[in-house]
Formats: sequence, C-alpha cells, structure tokens
Amino acid sequence: MTSKEVADQLVALCRAGKNIEAVDTLLSDDVVSVEARGDETMPAVMSGRDVIRGKNQWWIDNHKVHSAEVKGPFPNGDRFAVIYNFVVTPVAGPMAGKKMRMEEVALYEVRDGKIVREEFFYDMSGGGGDVAAPKKKTAKKKVTAKKKVKKATRAAPKTKAKPKTPPKVSKSKAKKKVSRRR
Repeated sequence: MTSKEVADQLVALCRAGKNIEAVDTLLSDDVVSVEARGDETMPAVMSGRDVIRGKNQWWIDNHKVHSAEVKGPFPNGDRFAVIYNFVVTPVAGPMAGKKMRMEEVALYEVRDGKIVREEFFYDMSGGGGDVAAPKKKTAKKKVTAKKKVKKATRAAPKTKAKPKTPPKVSKSKAKKKVSRRR
C-alpha cells in the first residue's frame, strides 16, 4: 500500500470507531509511538504493535467517548498528519467524571505499506477545557445615567391626549337635542 492508501484507510477506520483494527492492520510489528508526555505507568515513547494495542485499549477503557471527529489525512511524501477532536469523560484519574474537549495532531510515517512511527501533539495545559465551563461573556458598553434617561424617553410610547370634555350644555338646550332625536 502507498502512504496515501494507508492514510485513507487509517482515517476511515478511526471514523468508524475501529481504532484497534487500525492498529492490528496498519502498524508495523516494531512501530514506535511518541506521546506529548508520559509517566512511569504510561511512558511517552513506546514500541511494538502489541504494546500500542494495549495503550489504545487502555484509552478506550478509561474514557467515555461522546463524540470523535477525524480530519484529514494531510499527506506529505511518506508521512501524513491527522487531526483528532474528541469530547470525552474520563472514568478514572484526576479528571474522572468531567466532560472535556481534546484536540490532537498525529503525525504518521509509512514504510513498506505500514506505519512505522506515530507522534501525537496536544496541549497539556488544560486549554481544551471542561465542556461544561461557561463561555466568556463579551463586554458591554457602559451607559451613563443621562443616556439611559434619553433612551427611556425616546423609547417610551406616546400617550394619547386626554379627550376633551364636552362643553357644558344648559338644560334647555339638552331638551331640544333630545326632542329632535325622537
């Protein structure tokens, strides 16, 4: 397979939620995977398809995935990039139970029809943020009291003038009007 064919197949499998199948079919036996950070339990650099399958299974088991978007591939010779956007809720660890957004860029290198190296780039500063966090409000213009009064008087509905009271009519004139109507 060409690098482009591998890229297209990886993206198709990831969009279908078949990440483990992608590992099994597209990664070389001695693939190297590099994360943006690591620790004693999950090192930043790992090697071997079986180890990478385990890392992927750990991620699936430890996150409730609400949505996953895959953009790309973006090919460049024997390499290609893919952008992943997730909304997940971790089930363990310090972020457990907090719905959050994650975005990462993955760079893959292909040799002999298999992915031999994958590198992941993402912001670990918490910039993705909690999905439930309120959005920033835009600043509103300050309005002085004088402007408020002007606006209020402009916006106030016009009142109708009071109807004029009819002129007083003497009793004799009123009788004449009544008699004319009959």
